[in-house]
Amino acid sequence: MLHKRALNRTDWMVRRHQEEVELGVATSLTTEQYQDLLTTRKSWRESVSGNASPVSLIQELKDEIG
Repeated sequence: MLHKRALNRTDWMVRRHQEEVELGVATSLTTEQYQDLLTTRKSWRESVSGNASPVSLIQELKDEIG
């Protein structure tokens, strides 16, 4: 499924941000970008579990990809 792949493909971004914060170094993502990433990933997870509309989630992913 598209959203599962998207979650897998963005795992490294979350891990990198967390590591940068723990190391006390400048983060690659701004706070706003990181929050947007987490919100989007939450939507994808909810879609996987059936709590969100797959159609709206696919459109959201298409918009993100460009």
